[in-house]
Formats: sequence, C-alpha cells, structure tokens
Amino acid sequence: MVRINVTAWLCLASVGWLHACDAAETDRPYLCVYSTTAITLDGKADELAWKSANRLSPFVVPVSGDPAKTETSVKLAWDLDYFYFYAEMEDPNVIATKRKHDESLWFEDVFELFLRPSANHAGYYEFQVSPLGTTFDIYWPDAENRSKTFLQQLTANNFNFEVVTKADAEGWKVEGRILWRDMKMTGGRPAADEVWSFALCRYDYQNDRDAELSSSAPLSEENFHQLDEYGKIKFVKPQVLTGTFNNPASRVIGAPIPPPPFKAVRKYEHFELKTPIFLALEPGTNELLAITQDNPDGKCRLVRIHRETGELTEMLRMKGLAYSLCFHPDYANNGYIFLGLNDASGAGSNGYVHRYTVKDGVIAPETMKLIVQWPSNGHNGAAVTFGHDGDLSYGYELVGTGPSTRTYGVFTEYDGQLVNDWVGEWEGLEATTTDRDTWRSGIYLPDFWSASFANNSESVFERISDKAAGEWVALSSVWSFGQLQPVPTVEQRQNQIW
Repeated sequence: MVRINVTAWLCLASVGWLHACDAAETDRPYLCVYSTTAITLDGKADELAWKSANRLSPFVVPVSGDPAKTETSVKLAWDLDYFYFYAEMEDPNVIATKRKHDESLWFEDVFELFLRPSANHAGYYEFQVSPLGTTFDIYWPDAENRSKTFLQQLTANNFNFEVVTKADAEGWKVEGRILWRDMKMTGGRPAADEVWSFALCRYDYQNDRDAELSSSAPLSEENFHQLDEYGKIKFVKPQVLTGTFNNPASRVIGAPIPPPPFKAVRKYEHFELKTPIFLALEPGTNELLAITQDNPDGKCRLVRIHRETGELTEMLRMKGLAYSLCFHPDYANNGYIFLGLNDASGAGSNGYVHRYTVKDGVIAPETMKLIVQWPSNGHNGAAVTFGHDGDLSYGYELVGTGPSTRTYGVFTEYDGQLVNDWVGEWEGLEATTTDRDTWRSGIYLPDFWSASFANNSESVFERISDKAAGEWVALSSVWSFGQLQPVPTVEQRQNQIW
C-alpha cells in the first residue's frame, strides 16, 4: 500500500445554492462557489459562503467503492486570494500525536486534499491536516518515483497553509485556507469556471495499526495518487452583484472585482534566458525580443529569440538597466524601437527613453536618439508604450528625486506614503523635447493612464506626441501595482494604502 500521500487542492466559496454531492460521482464536476465576503478561520463555518457552499459526502472506500464506516462531509470555497475548505469527520476514537510540520501524518488520523490543475501536465499538490492542526504540504512534479523525490520536494516550496481544528467525543472538524499565490508552480489561481481534477482523502485509524482509507474519488487501489481517477472540480465564477452592497466590516470603497477571465500558464520553457526583464513580440515576425540582465560589459542587453528553436541573437548591449521596450506604430516601415532605462544609482543618475532603428533585424548603436531624460536616483523605473492615439507614453517614480523643475514639483522620499501628501496635478507644455517654456497645470483627470515601476509611491505619467511639433503633456499620478491603470479618484486612492 502506498503510504506517501500528497495532497493538493484548492477551496472555493461563494454565494450560491445548497447542493449535496455524491463524493464518488465523477460524471459532473463539484461546483466550488465563490466567496464575496471574507472567511474567518475559527472552526465555526458560519459565514455566508459556507451556508451556500455545496456539501460533498459520503466518502467511499478504495477498490470496493462501499461507503466509509465513519462519515466525512466537506465544503469548498474560493476567492481571489485563497482557496478554502471545511471538513467534518465522524470519529469516536481520534488518534493524533504528531505536532511537527511535514511529519508523516498518514500514520495517524488525517484529512488530505489533492489538486491537479491540468490533465495535460503531471504536476499536482497534496495538503494534509491532523486533528491537532499539524500540517503537511508538498508539490509533486509527477506521480512517478515519489519515494526518490520525496525529501527533495518536501523542502522545495513553502505554502501559506492555515488551519483551525476542533475535536470532541463525536469526531473532529477542520477549517482551512491555502494562498493561491503559493501554487505558482502551476500558474496559481484558476480562472473563473475553470475545471481541475481533485480528490479529498482520509485515514481513520481504529487503533495504532488498522486504518480505514476513504476518498471523494472512486479509486481502484488503496493509493491516493491515482490522478486519472480523480473527480472534477469547477471554480464557479461569482454572481453579478445587483442593488446595494453593504459589508460593515469592509474598508474598501467600491465593489469587489471578479477573478480575471484568463490565467498564466508555463510557456517557452525551452528559452535559455538569463535574468529576463521584459519580453515583447516583434511586429510582423514570429519572433520575440527580450531585455536580459546578463551583459558582461554593462547592465543588460537586447536579444532576439526564435520562438520555435529558442535560439538567441544579440541585438544590443547597454550600459544602463532597461526596464521596458515598445515599437513604433509604423515599425514595419521605420524600424523604430523605444527603450526605457536608468544609467546608474545614487545622486546624479538619470532615467532615459532612447530610440533605436532596427534594420534587417539588426540594431546599429549609432542610430540611438535621446527622446527624454530625467533625474532618477537609479531605481525609479522607465515604462514605455504607445497608446491607441499613436502617442508615446512613459512612466517613472518620483520618490526621492528632490526639488527639480524636471520632475514638476518638490518631492521627498516619503511622498506617496500618506494620502494627504499625494500630489494631484498635471503639468504640460507645448514645445519640443528640448525647448520647455510653455507650462500648463491642472488637476487629476480620471481618464489619464500611467505606467510605472513604483510601489505605492509618487509617479509621473508623461505623454509625448509623435507629431512633428513635439507637443507633450505630463501628469503626476498615484501608482501602486506596476501595471497600466486609470489614475484613481480621491476615494479610490484610499484603497491603495497598505
């Protein structure tokens, strides 16, 4: 009998309808509902999500398929951050002594969860919890040779796996959650309505040696690692909220956002990139360009990657550290490529947007043209992109730059940390990028967008017209997550304080 039991599975919660599922039924997936409110781990399971979650029971014995002698009932739920589970187990003789994380819990009473995100990939997770609240967690790249890879995999990854257990004369129960982010080996959180495979399992010992094994999946052997026999679980998308939404305990202004309709997957694993920073598809070709921080003569370089073979061709070596690149809308004809970079760190360092010309797949260093530069302190980022209007936009952090007309105001290293200190103005001028003389100032415009590498600090959005006149405008904006997003209103900014 295989005794190395590995459990990976995700829990989900939401406001839906109550439904009891036959644990051994594999024709239709278990519907994991989405929780629109926070779930507190206290072993009570009295939140709205648990009241509406689907109950999965009974568990069945492997091989025979008979119902287990002791009852097990489980509910699952999920939200954007966590995967939740609540299990009640009948057990008049609870056996549990182990208190060390990642001990061999399967030699005593234990509840286990297995989750396999994709049938096309061998990787899966295993999570275990004992009546004492002792946990075990592991990621298995595949189900083969587990005895050989066990010790290596046991310490290969860390999981934020939290549980609360309670026991009495009738049995024991557990409420727990697992952070989606820690399942990065398989892409993390599932997309809404995505279907995975899973198995919930249990060891129930009658004495120190004899145990009844049971599972939510109809297993043909006493082996919880039979991935092809697992049941299906569907992560149900959240219901659309209508009418007034009120959560007295919430400090968030607005309504919760649903899960994204996409999910990150592993791709291009045959690329031999060293410390990649930015990746972009070259217009008009089937090749990728990447900024990598592996230049022996400086900080980074630009390479071309053949998507099928993974072959790398160096295009440019840079002394500075480039953060992003973008292509001119008419790249097919003019070959213009734009790079946002910093040259050094500390006083006197600058950030830049440089333009190069690509001809026949090659960049000649002498084609470099300086578009704009600013004092940077060496860590302020430089994100570049072209908007739908054909104008080039770039963003960077202003924290710590000090008084400077180039940075459109007086900022300190603490600006951006307090709501009252956030600057709400935009400044612009109509001139070339070297003759800056006509200034305009105003207030935040919610339809402006920014791109920056700052984290919860002051950033600047600047937009440079591609027109011959060189007209451009600048915008000071709050930036928190390193992605493109609208400039927040005063109320929305409250949500970006950590």
